[in-house]
Amino acid sequence: IVGHGYGGSLHFWTQDCSSQEEEKKDDDDMMEEGALVSARWVANPCVTGHFRSVEDLAWDPEGEYLLTTSSDQTTRLWSEVSCVVNGKKVCRWMEVGRPQVHGYDMTSIACIGRKSNHAQSDDPTAEKEPQHRFVSGADEKVLRVFDAPASTLRLLHTL
Repeated sequence: IVGHGYGGSLHFWTQDCSSQEEEKKDDDDMMEEGALVSARWVANPCVTGHFRSVEDLAWDPEGEYLLTTSSDQTTRLWSEVSCVVNGKKVCRWMEVGRPQVHGYDMTSIACIGRKSNHAQSDDPTAEKEPQHRFVSGADEKVLRVFDAPASTLRLLHTL
């Protein structure tokens, strides 16, 4: 089964026949005509990405993730994801989020942060800069600064 997502992605599901074959071996009786058969459907890695030209990209300073901007008015977050394909564990780079959906075509992006957190401060009340911060620009000629939400950081950590 193939489905089309609102943001331009394609989603694929494959029927898991292994469980049905085992059920057939266990059941010596012939299935009656018109009987309902349950099926298990497994989501496959989907094709995602920008649906217009990519204008800029920026790697996290430590190589943990990649951010891209596009004239499709989105910023997308990419990371390495472990998945099982044909019974083997493989790692693939996949889109894991869209940290920014904008009303103008995106033109530029830069990852900032992380450097200041490595230096330890003697003042316990001093605020530390966020580790995961990026700046993006669009056709409107305004730069915006974003800090990664805690939920996104947890997602990246579990992948």
